[in-house]
Amino acid sequence: MCYGTSLTQELQTKELKLAESVRKACLENLQHSYEEAGISGLCHEGRWEYAIDVLRNLSMENLLKGISRPHRPSHRTP
Repeated sequence: MCYGTSLTQELQTKELKLAESVRKACLENLQHSYEEAGISGLCHEGRWEYAIDVLRNLSMENLLKGISRPHRPSHRTP
């Protein structure tokens, strides 16, 4: 079956947007985990180990749920 160019471009655009959203969510999660580990008192190496472990165990369902709704930055108070 041959798809029109516009349909192919539309699908590629949707896939690209999804991929960009996934990358953004992963990077935000990684940064948050790294900062959280620092607050807990871990050294630089321990912070990265913690952040990578959190990323490895990231639920794909939760990731996709987070992508499907608008991002709301958290407002933390010191």
